Amino acid sequence: MLVYVLIKSVKLIDPAADGIKYYEDFGSKEFVDLNQVKCVIGRIMDRGRWAIVDRSTSSARVHATK
Repeated sequence: MLVYVLIKSVKLIDPAADGIKYYEDFGSKEFVDLNQVKCVIGRIMDRGRWAIVDRSTSSARVHATK
């Protein structure tokens, strides 16, 4: 059985900032085999902006890729 997911990248507001990463818009889209997905992150609305929530590491730090 094959299962594919659609992953949408995001455009970070300030990629160099420490701490919480916020985004304002979506970037490119890519179909990926679900077996290749290592972790999933979430988002939360924070004072009118979307913030990235990443608990994929033991330290639960916020990470961003470009």
